[in-house]
Amino acid sequence: MLQWRGGRYFYIRAMTEHQKRILRRHQKVLFGDESLRRFGSFDVDKIFAADTLLDLDIHYSHKRAGFKSCEEYYHWSSSRHYINKVSNVCWKQQIHAVP
Repeated sequence: MLQWRGGRYFYIRAMTEHQKRILRRHQKVLFGDESLRRFGSFDVDKIFAADTLLDLDIHYSHKRAGFKSCEEYYHWSSSRHYINKVSNVCWKQQIHAVP
């Protein structure tokens, strides 16, 4: 996942740093007493040391969303459960709209 090809590494790092800035900005609420009561404790040091979005998901996101694991979280949020409901007409219209 952290390949240099196509700028993927830079994109992942930039997105991860952006997410961490948001978490830091709202740290008192996200990791405060109410959060502790509702979601249990988080290892804040590991969250803010995360290098990738996957690291953030492992240490924060899946637990905050109420899932037992990242795999369960990813399975639930996957588009594969909905993609078959998208009509081909929609795809064809988008293809013809591109100059």
